[in-house]
Amino acid sequence: WFLEAGQKEFPSVAKLARVWLGRGCSTAFQERVFSTGSFVMSPLRTRSANERAQRQLILRHNRLELARVE
Repeated sequence: WFLEAGQKEFPSVAKLARVWLGRGCSTAFQERVFSTGSFVMSPLRTRSANERAQRQLILRHNRLELARVE
């Protein structure tokens, strides 16, 4: 429907759809978080609870921002 009639009625939506839906997905952010997780969940820290590991991951990932605030 949208290809036939919607583009003519809603040209701005069609333009936005081409911009946002046409982008290739990037996994860079997920890869950085996964890499940071290797510091948090090392072989020596296998007993960390999930919630604690999550907090450590957030702190590690945002350490530069935290240093700037302090």
